[in-house]
Amino acid sequence: MVVALNSVAIRLNNISTPRGGTMPRNAINDFIKLNGRPCQYPEALLPEMHKEDGWQILENGMLTLPHYGTVVSKGEYCLTLLRTTDGEWSLTAMVCPVPNVLSTWKRVSNWGVVFSTLCLILTVIVYLAIPELRGSIYGWFIISSLLSLVIGYTVLAIISLSEYTFPEMTCSLIGYVAYFFYESACIWLSVIGYHLWRSSVRNKETASVDLVKHGKRSYFQCFLFTYLLSFGLTFALVIIQNSNIPNDFKPGIGVEYCWLDVHIWAALPYFFALNGVICVCGIMFTYLAAKVEKTEMEKYNDLKPIVSEISDLNLSGRFAFVRDNRRMITNYSLLLLAFVIVWLLNILSYLGEMLSLDNGNPLLYTTDIANFIEGPLILFVLVIQTKVLFCPRR
Repeated sequence: MVVALNSVAIRLNNISTPRGGTMPRNAINDFIKLNGRPCQYPEALLPEMHKEDGWQILENGMLTLPHYGTVVSKGEYCLTLLRTTDGEWSLTAMVCPVPNVLSTWKRVSNWGVVFSTLCLILTVIVYLAIPELRGSIYGWFIISSLLSLVIGYTVLAIISLSEYTFPEMTCSLIGYVAYFFYESACIWLSVIGYHLWRSSVRNKETASVDLVKHGKRSYFQCFLFTYLLSFGLTFALVIIQNSNIPNDFKPGIGVEYCWLDVHIWAALPYFFALNGVICVCGIMFTYLAAKVEKTEMEKYNDLKPIVSEISDLNLSGRFAFVRDNRRMITNYSLLLLAFVIVWLLNILSYLGEMLSLDNGNPLLYTTDIANFIEGPLILFVLVIQTKVLFCPRR
């Protein structure tokens, strides 16, 4: 758009013609000057900052947004003067937010998020209801991770299902809250792996370890680490989003979406790559813990014929702890596998979006599949597969 501003006229070159061209018009003569706004929260279209904000006024006075394929009626936009970054004045269109109209597939996908959240809630209820699960430090870890995931998924479900257009500040706040709890759930995953490894090393170094006595202290330390790190990551995201760096390097929370803008490459380091690193840390700790436990179990198998004949309770308790820890490593490995599967599906969909694949390409729907299966997959891994429902009977 080329705008000339002087004391006589404001020329607007965005008026289209029936032949597909453009023509200059005098904004003072052809538009009504009014005080106020067309709606409570109008949004400025800034094509010089966001390419998708390109706009054009039709000959009948309506405004079209070619990128979105949207036509805005005359009563839902206005033109106002804004100072550009180079100090010049530019005539800018401000439009009322368009309600989120969801397609049938998107509605089904969003209800899949709700179903997944309900499965996560059911898993938490089972762990809270069974004393053998909630009484162990690993039970606390898993409950904390799942509660964070439930809150994050609930916020995302509200964003997805609502057709209401949130104000920019509210939209940003919702996005940061969802990011905080989702990252907390992922960090808890690595914390569990680290604690399993440390427990295995301690068991190797000492004959017995009273985890019940030191469990609350360990949980509190892990709790502080997890949520302080999540807060630090979220705070860094807020700083970056409100900095003066180019928009292509910002996470985009609160701009077009109440979540990270997954249509730009910036989402890769802030979310997908970050969660990939967290998963790798979890895999590394699991491998180290399993390696230690394998050595201990080999010792146990060598001593098994005589363990039942000796009265060394410390030795018997030590190998009982090894068996319990090995079972926890197996369960945790399955939980980690569920997270990795969901992460892979999400990043495949993201890469498909960034590579501008056709709408019918299956890769674009893998995120919807991931959102649908994560809850049932975790329910299966932690409750059904491990048969924890039989704990009360025992």
